[in-house]
Amino acid sequence: MSKSVTPKQSYLTLRHEDWHIRLAVPADVQATVGRPALQKSLHTTCMDTAAERARIILVQWQAEFDVARRTSGLGWRPAEISNDNILPFPGRCRA
Repeated sequence: MSKSVTPKQSYLTLRHEDWHIRLAVPADVQATVGRPALQKSLHTTCMDTAAERARIILVQWQAEFDVARRTSGLGWRPAEISNDNILPFPGRCRA
C-alpha cells in the first residue's frame, strides 16, 4: 500500500517502508520518453533523506525532459541515476 505525503512533496510516496519518487512526464515528451510517469526507489526509510535525494533526481529528470524536447525522439534514453552517486545529507535520520 502506498502513502503520499504533504502536497509540497507530493512526488514522494512511502511503499513498504521505503520512500519512492514518482513524477508525471510532461505530455509533450511522453511519446519520446515512452511512458506517462517516471518512478524510482530512494532506498531510505527517512523522509528527510528521501526529500534531499528526490530534489537531486527531480533536477536530473527535468534536464532529461529538456533534452527529450530538443532531440524529439532521436535516440533519447533516460540517464541512470544511482543512489551511490548521491552524497548523504546531514539530517535527523540516517540513510
